[in-house]
Amino acid sequence: MSSHGFTRCFARRALTSGIVCVLIPLCCTGVSFAQQGVDLDLNFLTGIPSGAFGDNVNNTVLGGSVFLGYHPAEKPIVIGADLEFFRYGKERRTELLSPDIPDLPVEVTNRNEMILAHLLIRIQPNLGEIAPYFDSMIGFNYLYTRTSLRGDRRYNDVISTTNFSDWALSYGLGGGIKIKVLENISLKAGKEDYVSLFVDLGMRYLFGSEAEYLKEGSIQRVSGDVYYNSNKSRTDLLQFKIGVSLMFRFSSL
Repeated sequence: MSSHGFTRCFARRALTSGIVCVLIPLCCTGVSFAQQGVDLDLNFLTGIPSGAFGDNVNNTVLGGSVFLGYHPAEKPIVIGADLEFFRYGKERRTELLSPDIPDLPVEVTNRNEMILAHLLIRIQPNLGEIAPYFDSMIGFNYLYTRTSLRGDRRYNDVISTTNFSDWALSYGLGGGIKIKVLENISLKAGKEDYVSLFVDLGMRYLFGSEAEYLKEGSIQRVSGDVYYNSNKSRTDLLQFKIGVSLMFRFSSL
């Protein structure tokens, strides 16, 4: 079995185990679900491109995400949306702004990045100090490459342009566990309104449709002309995350 096949098999087995861990307590015990509220998750992500995408982008990528969800009263679910950002390649070089100005070098950077957005349904029973959950999601993946110019690394880009971009359908499954680190903090005296802080650990496997994209080394410059050697494949991605989750619960919204 290839390394990418092993990765996909491992991801599916791990997610299946996570589903069982969530559904058994949910279906077989007397779980008391929390009142309505809002969940806010902020996570650091690592991603492992899988399948043909992993053959083309053969490195672990880093990123971050934010999730905002609504928890209906007395229901073991959270409905919301998340936004993720990954950078899967970067090249930097120094060029002269003009041959006539040899004493003014500038920094040119090529960045290969992804923005993923998903609508998400989370099964999340309230189990007190430890809260396992299971996610299903669908959305899109926007892959793009940008070139930027700056005069000094301490300042923002002076000029930038998008060289190449494409869209892909993205859908998948995930799961994780939230561990409470701060007890409920009351928001209003006399009401059961509170916020709790959790550490959030999880993983997900995203199936991505076919897209065309650039990677490190895809931009070639020859005699003043530029050529793009693009790749085209499915865009599957295995993700791991660690972060924090704020759970706000209200007696009324």
